[in-house]
Amino acid sequence: MHCRLPRPGRRSNPARPVSLDVRQREAVVVSVVKWMNDPAWVQFSGKKAVRNSRSLITVCGLVNGRNTAGHFVGFQPLVGMLMGPGADADFVLVGIDSSDQERAEVTSLCRASGIYGVE
Repeated sequence: MHCRLPRPGRRSNPARPVSLDVRQREAVVVSVVKWMNDPAWVQFSGKKAVRNSRSLITVCGLVNGRNTAGHFVGFQPLVGMLMGPGADADFVLVGIDSSDQERAEVTSLCRASGIYGVE
């Protein structure tokens, strides 16, 4: 049996950019807002989505919200997956940056999925 490994620097499952429909965008917002301290003041920027060869959709972007003192903390990267069929998909939040290590991990997951520019 011969196993062929992908060349270094190349993804084995290339992802295709996709546009999220209204329901999918809503699922992302609802999931992230639940995680934030002050849901009324959540801001999003740069959301990007890709579909991999198994039809799973990864979403990355930036989110800003208020901390417990009421100050905006600045845009932080986020990563998650849309799970479930079509219009019934739920967004599962995998991570939001809240430390240098988490920022590196979230950014790495986005890049591994084929999404760049979320840092």
